[in-house]
Amino acid sequence: MRCSFMCVLDEESLVDKPSILPGQVQHRDQQRKQVQHTDQQRKQVQHRDQEHKQVQHRDQEHKQVQHRDQEHKQVHHRDQQRKQVQHRDQEHKQVQHRDQERTLRSHKQKS
Repeated sequence: MRCSFMCVLDEESLVDKPSILPGQVQHRDQQRKQVQHTDQQRKQVQHRDQEHKQVQHRDQEHKQVQHRDQEHKQVHHRDQQRKQVQHRDQEHKQVQHRDQERTLRSHKQKS
């Protein structure tokens, strides 16, 4: 009884549903795998693009830091030059002052 029921079921399934050949199943499976593979490749490309953007952003930040460092060095250099000029000016004033004192003493001794 069980066998005849199964046989009837198999016959009905063949009549009611279009028959799917094993090759068609394999073809659908192959197409599904190709779609999954393409999706995986697309995700990898998106991930690489994201990493590339992050690297570009870090490079840009690095360039900004280098630029600020360069500006800082220039400011420091100008400060050093300004201090040197002030120091020379101070030395020059001291020399002028000594010269004036010497000249005054010289005039006092002559008179």
